[in-house]
Amino acid sequence: MALSTLQVLLIDDDPIYRNLIVEFLCSRHAIVYEVSDIEQGLKLCQEHDFDVVLVDLSMPKMNALQAMQTLGELNLSMPRIVLSANTMMEFIAKALRLGATDYLVKPEYDFMEIEYAIKRSLSLDFDFFDDFFVEHEVSKNALQCHQYIESLSDKKATSSQVQSQLFNPPHIIFERASIHHSFFYQQPICPYFLDVILFSETQTIFCFAFTPQGEHIVFSHLFLRTMLNEQLHCSSLKKQDLLSPLSMVRQIHQQVLKAELSTPIHLVYGYFNRMDLSVELAYVGQQIQFYLREDQDIFHLFMEGTQPLSQQREEDVEVTLKSLILSSDQMLSFGIGDKGLPDILRRNNHQGTILQEQGSPLAYVELNPDTSFLA
Repeated sequence: MALSTLQVLLIDDDPIYRNLIVEFLCSRHAIVYEVSDIEQGLKLCQEHDFDVVLVDLSMPKMNALQAMQTLGELNLSMPRIVLSANTMMEFIAKALRLGATDYLVKPEYDFMEIEYAIKRSLSLDFDFFDDFFVEHEVSKNALQCHQYIESLSDKKATSSQVQSQLFNPPHIIFERASIHHSFFYQQPICPYFLDVILFSETQTIFCFAFTPQGEHIVFSHLFLRTMLNEQLHCSSLKKQDLLSPLSMVRQIHQQVLKAELSTPIHLVYGYFNRMDLSVELAYVGQQIQFYLREDQDIFHLFMEGTQPLSQQREEDVEVTLKSLILSSDQMLSFGIGDKGLPDILRRNNHQGTILQEQGSPLAYVELNPDTSFLA
């Protein structure tokens, strides 16, 4: 029965993100206490017998690592789940050493992933995840995501603030590879989306989307993140191999149809094997350009266009597929921009997500098997 009767303490100083989590956990029948600073949270922990504590790593006055150390000194043994935008392994390892039972990367808008983390921390029974449940879990969570976030389309300031929490740092670094990007946009809402997931010790998943227009751009991006995380989680529950890019895009397409999204979505989904440097790509859309780059030499990589997601109304989605193996000095680049995009790539000046007053739409992502250039 979801999270019935569980007492959860949420410590986070971001009111928008905190409210979203509180609404979701309450809808799952948890009893939720919320505070905006850790000192209040520590006081409540001594007054109440919480089942689990969710705490943001970066807080004023005292951070989560210090708080967990204090909880240990007070012999308070309730499970602690850390929420943080920091993906550095040294912070994750330290949090786990200090007693964290799980570590979720913010912003975690896949609300069910928070529920899974709570259940894992409490060693609750997962037998109810039978094949039928797993098969339909994505549709159910897509609906929940819609219920909690669709209203953002009418609140541009809130939409912009929530979307800013989805932005990635310019460099996302893994062992033997990095993914870096620059997104430049002129409107209040950024039309570009990037998600990068470390699926296993060897495989990195990446998803880039361009949503050029429509009232539900932020919802579309949150929807994509939820769908990606949920599909991957369901694969883990059923102990399946990583879904192929074609299978994943088909799953996303089905959920886009069910959610009746009208915003056109130009999508690149793929995975990169960091051991043999192989890349598998699936592309749906018309406006994204692909390149292979070796230092200053850039070669156009032809990918046939299709209608974007939400514009394809048939059950079977039209997808362009590509398989390739990179050499250690090659980079795979793709993005949106005018004919000057290759020159932008040559500059190696990766800036993350930038709001600018004027200029042409421009976004690019690069997958680099070698991280030595960052040294």
